[in-house]
Amino acid sequence: MGFVITNSGTGREGLTLSADLASPERGFSPVFRQIVLDSNSDGQLEATDAVYQASGSALVLAPGQAITAWIVADMPASLAAGSSAPATLTATVVAGAGAPGTSFPGAGVNGATAVVGKTGAKASAQALYLASTLAVQVLKSQSVNVAHATAGALVTYTLTAQFSGTGVAAGASLADAIPPGVTYAPGTLRLDGAPLTDAADGDAGRIDSNGLTVALGDVAAPAAHTVSFQARINPPGGSQ
Repeated sequence: MGFVITNSGTGREGLTLSADLASPERGFSPVFRQIVLDSNSDGQLEATDAVYQASGSALVLAPGQAITAWIVADMPASLAAGSSAPATLTATVVAGAGAPGTSFPGAGVNGATAVVGKTGAKASAQALYLASTLAVQVLKSQSVNVAHATAGALVTYTLTAQFSGTGVAAGASLADAIPPGVTYAPGTLRLDGAPLTDAADGDAGRIDSNGLTVALGDVAAPAAHTVSFQARINPPGGSQ
């Protein structure tokens, strides 16, 4: 689950993060794994995002800067659909926390005195883990626009994601590498038939050297989404 952390102060601040998943009143607690930071600010949890190290350097944010952090945890097996448990993320300013107006000489920018603002230099937010019977299946198919696949032929690749059961897949996305032996045809990325731009901009898709990524958002099951793109078969010995 994701949390947005914002430095609302007037100077650069180092922050420490901690997660609390204990919920004895619920009868179960998720098993904490790690806190992950959104390294590329795309709002998606990805394998390339940085793991926050509690024993390492503090998370430093400039004034007004925001970053998304996720608590990653494992749910116990055999939970009834609809079971829920809270998770709390706490961010604390390294310079010191306390009642508004509390000062910490020498702890501010360039050795100035740091003064605690109205937030108390510490804030927590809570969200819920929700158990569901949701399952996702992704199928990939391809078709060629000519009878025989030859160099220069246009291949259409289609990814179909089927969400079944009950529940919501929060922040779902589809990602795929461009297959070897072909070159992506610019401007052919589609989500449910609607065109997407290739650049990492305001819409749901992007194409880069790693392949394609398309954000589906929060998907409530049952549902289905289709992502397609086209690529041309490379001539022998190289790309087009």
